[in-house]
Amino acid sequence: MPRPHAPIALLAALTALLVLPAIGIAAGADDAALAVAPVGDALAASSSTARSSGPARGLPTPAQVDAYLLSKGSPMAGQGAAFVASGGRWQLDPRLLVAIAGAESNFGQITCAPFNAWGWGCPNGPYEFGSWADGIDTVAEGLRTNYLSEGRTTVALIHQKYAPIGAANDPTGLNDNWTRNVSRFLIEQGGDPNDVDMDGVAGTIPLGPLGGAALESFGFEDSGQAAGAATKPALEVSVGAPKPLVVKVRNTGYVAWNARDVRLRRVDVEPRVVGAPYGALASGMSVQPGEEASFSVQLAAVGASDGTALTTWRLEGPSGPFGPEIERLVAFSVPPFVAGESTVERIPANAGIAGGTAWNVVVRVRNAGSETWTRDGDDAVYLGLRRSTAPGWTGEGWINERVATKMLEREAAPGEWASFAFRARGGQGSFEVQPFRTSGWSEGDPATVSLG
Repeated sequence: MPRPHAPIALLAALTALLVLPAIGIAAGADDAALAVAPVGDALAASSSTARSSGPARGLPTPAQVDAYLLSKGSPMAGQGAAFVASGGRWQLDPRLLVAIAGAESNFGQITCAPFNAWGWGCPNGPYEFGSWADGIDTVAEGLRTNYLSEGRTTVALIHQKYAPIGAANDPTGLNDNWTRNVSRFLIEQGGDPNDVDMDGVAGTIPLGPLGGAALESFGFEDSGQAAGAATKPALEVSVGAPKPLVVKVRNTGYVAWNARDVRLRRVDVEPRVVGAPYGALASGMSVQPGEEASFSVQLAAVGASDGTALTTWRLEGPSGPFGPEIERLVAFSVPPFVAGESTVERIPANAGIAGGTAWNVVVRVRNAGSETWTRDGDDAVYLGLRRSTAPGWTGEGWINERVATKMLEREAAPGEWASFAFRARGGQGSFEVQPFRTSGWSEGDPATVSLG
């Protein structure tokens, strides 16, 4: 989902004054918008019913991939067919695999282990692959199973898990630039950072290596359906708090299942419950005929009211869907005061902030609750300091004791964005900010301003 940006003129006219001692943004972290998007809220942007309006979706040719790798001096030039085959097999954009390799290893020129251009398992447990093709397919499978199947279908959402900012194994802060670098390499190839899921694109195949297996070899019995799972809530979810829906079925076919061969696919278009389009078996799990299988998928609520919704699923094998539809009723609730995904901007965007110099910050937060946020009145919404790792800062509420930052807009209805602006002084450290009002802090994750 494209990240919103605060208008510069509005910021200049309405910036609130807030002096934060010993706080600054490190020189070199030159993204104008540092996105902070909790997965529970951001899943709405990657629902199986929504698609990016960016470049046309389609697989590149092996020759196109090879030409790009050759232009980068990559030792992987010549592996274009492997990239395209693995992208098709796991239904993700093969250009993403190339772009991540560019960000992690200069396109395979500086690797952490043999044929490992993606930093896979590095630095503590690096994977040692037997060939480039082996590495390409393993990473593609991992991205599909552990990222795209969780709803992480944009570069920004993958970044949060693949190379999180502030990770213990990234003491020099290289992860800060991951989204920017991967997106740039992806765009250079004609890809779309806001949609790397190739589900349904011509040239992709449903699943793994058993493509020749007969459809009649697959069958199942729905364990939950017999227990009335479709007539009572099987899962309670809320905004900002994704939970796993677990669907258990018994393998009544003639072949074993594993994550490469069988998956659970969502087929309904219910907009109030969002999540990954697929549910996966546990990696490495093999379900023999007669055994029970568990498929898990993360779901969350979106919207401005409570309710229930019937979600519908199909099991898919290498030859296509098999068996009847599976239904699960989901009950969802929307708390009144919830902060959704957020963005953090500093202005000027590319300047190094020296200690003692003043700079502007604008934080934009989506109202993910059921009540309208207001700028004025007894229940006005402010932005406050929730916690800080800056030297000399401890506890909560520092901002409450000094100056609280009001919304720039008069109000923000459910689903709309609210802007908060303030001035701070350069230095070192980091801090988290979150909306609050007289009744307390909002639910949801705070926005983090990562500093040098």
